[in-house]
Amino acid sequence: MPTSFEGFVDTIGNWPGMFCEMDGSFVWSILVDEARTQIDGMIYDRDGSIEVVELKGNLTAGTFRQLMLALAGEPAEPSDWDREFRIHDVEGQLWKRPSQLLTQGEEGSVADGH
Repeated sequence: MPTSFEGFVDTIGNWPGMFCEMDGSFVWSILVDEARTQIDGMIYDRDGSIEVVELKGNLTAGTFRQLMLALAGEPAEPSDWDREFRIHDVEGQLWKRPSQLLTQGEEGSVADGH
């Protein structure tokens, strides 16, 4: 991903309900439509860019998009995220495209850019 861990923390560090640790872990706990949503994440980086992001919890389409914007920036074309990133749904044991999470509001477990 084009973002460094430090840049990601600078972007998300002041979000309401966001707690970041410098070991790469973060927890984001907020109310979405009066329901508690919590996402636990772990960032793995190397040489100034993020390699892998693990996400566990409840991801609405809006919270997923907000995280993707912080990680990867606004795509030039909507399909760019589908070409650049893979989402592995651990519970369902299948791969998904980011657009599936954005349009269907499904949960994802692991996102890694390549």
